[in-house]
Amino acid sequence: MQPIYRTAAELHLKPIPLTPIDLAEFARIYPGARARFSVLIDEKGKIDAINVREGSHPALAEAFRSFLGKARFVPGRIAAQPVKSELMIEIALPELRPSTAPQGGSTATLRLQ
Repeated sequence: MQPIYRTAAELHLKPIPLTPIDLAEFARIYPGARARFSVLIDEKGKIDAINVREGSHPALAEAFRSFLGKARFVPGRIAAQPVKSELMIEIALPELRPSTAPQGGSTATLRLQ
């Protein structure tokens, strides 16, 4: 029997990364890239699987999968009970041009759904 991963719409509390996800290095290496991932998280906050749903740069998808695979999360919950959950993650990295490059950080966006 396949485990059931609850979607964000079913959860009372979505999974939350235990440490910030810093995209600055990805923005420098893959300017302008976008990607969307489905992340399966167990009831202890450990990632079971990361699936690339779409991406504009194949190397970014693999690098982010490797990077995110080490992350831990506060697990998703229904009522007060931790459950297996699916988190959709979208990233959008800025186009970096010498005249518009951000100072002291990235303007990359990360959306957890």
